[in-house]
Amino acid sequence: MRPLFNSPYFKTYFCLQLVFFLGRSVYAWILPLSPQEAYYWVYTLHPDLSYFDHPPLTAYTIYPLTRLFGPQPFTIRLGGLLYFFGFGWVVFYLGKRIWNEQTGFLAALLIHLLPTFSITALTMTPDGPLLFFWTLALLLVLKALQENKGWYIGAGCSLGLALLSKYTAVFFPLSLFLFLMLSNDHRRHLKTAYPYLGLALALLIFSPVVYWNYCHDWASFAFQSSERALEMGWFSLKELVAFLGSQMGILTPLVFWGLVWTIGLGLRRFFHPGLWEEKFLLSQGLPLVLFFTAVAFREWVKINWLIPAYAPLILLMVAYHQKQFFKQQWVYAWYARWVWILAGLFFVLLHLWPLAPFIKVSGSLDTTTGWPELAAEVDRNREGLSGSREPFIFTWGHKTASELRFYLKGRPPVQAQTVLGKKALAYDYWFDPAPLIGRDALFVWSEFENFPEEKSGLLEQYFERVEKLRPFTVYRGPHPLRTFYIYRCYGYKGYAFTRP
Repeated sequence: MRPLFNSPYFKTYFCLQLVFFLGRSVYAWILPLSPQEAYYWVYTLHPDLSYFDHPPLTAYTIYPLTRLFGPQPFTIRLGGLLYFFGFGWVVFYLGKRIWNEQTGFLAALLIHLLPTFSITALTMTPDGPLLFFWTLALLLVLKALQENKGWYIGAGCSLGLALLSKYTAVFFPLSLFLFLMLSNDHRRHLKTAYPYLGLALALLIFSPVVYWNYCHDWASFAFQSSERALEMGWFSLKELVAFLGSQMGILTPLVFWGLVWTIGLGLRRFFHPGLWEEKFLLSQGLPLVLFFTAVAFREWVKINWLIPAYAPLILLMVAYHQKQFFKQQWVYAWYARWVWILAGLFFVLLHLWPLAPFIKVSGSLDTTTGWPELAAEVDRNREGLSGSREPFIFTWGHKTASELRFYLKGRPPVQAQTVLGKKALAYDYWFDPAPLIGRDALFVWSEFENFPEEKSGLLEQYFERVEKLRPFTVYRGPHPLRTFYIYRCYGYKGYAFTRP
């Protein structure tokens, strides 16, 4: 067998990986931070074992890079770029190990082109490390199934880091247990110590998050489980249609329906003997898909929540198409051709619109434009406050607060709606009203994070006097994108605040 690095697929993919990485690095350098990225950067200003709404690995990744090279959009995103670079290689090697180099190459290349993965590759969010460590654990479990059970130990380490990235990783061991229970060839693994040692190592790595929750009344676990369950509404076909439409958009329509076909074919072949690798990949994707599809009947499911399920399912889809399970060969040829054409078209359009401000989009789609301009406007209004003590800034919404914290001159502390006695996710854990009492403030909100109590007298309840300033609109090229509303607030009264 020739070495992997002599393979034409390896050489081609290596060159493409470099092109993708360098191209995305340019975007990471020039694009303003998204609100989520700014929020995770604010995490690093408050080092902790974990945080209210997410585990800490995203912050742990951003922290050393910004301390070494300074807080810039590129240094915040560099970890995400590296995670996705590694994720691409793991997908390539998974396909090669199960089938052949061509399968790994095609699956990895398709993943690079699809919108959901392209967005993840360009940003530093918990999905980046989750994808890398989830698929790495998948590869290491595969090696344990094929070679030596000792690989479960490495898989446990990778699973622990996936859990430190995002709570969604809890589906990995559940899916693996389901596969081992249903696989006649591998059920015996459950009678050995290795899977349990790997799980124990994962829990040990995850234990700082458990300890943080223990110290904070299990707040994060409750927020991501029971509190979300209580927020669910009645069954709604409209929510399901919106969920399916959003997934079709981020996967491209043909890939979406290709995955539906793959799941159906995989279920038909599930109990055929000698196809355990297919069952393995299907079991790592299907439970997450079924869970969030069920949730979508009652609550909005964010477009990125299913992303760990798509890598194994896309590998399986590519393998099935290579085997040409279509009864009519012309269907295979037509479908394969248009999958690549549509994926390439979506890829080009996704990367074109940030560089083409004449393309009009809604403020909900363009979340990066305008933050430096808003910060400059807030700085100008801040200088107009002439109290004896330095005025502070607060916003309605943690996203606006995080963007201002990054882009304001001197990067002063920015508070969220906790100033007004309202919940603001992790900002509740960083708030102390005592130093703010008696100080003047600037308050900022927009339709991006709407202030529902604008006319309720809430601001007047916490300040001696409130003065509304002229609204400030940011533009995408010639098109108005979002309007911000700014208030001067005089004499903060404070309140009896208990830190969570």
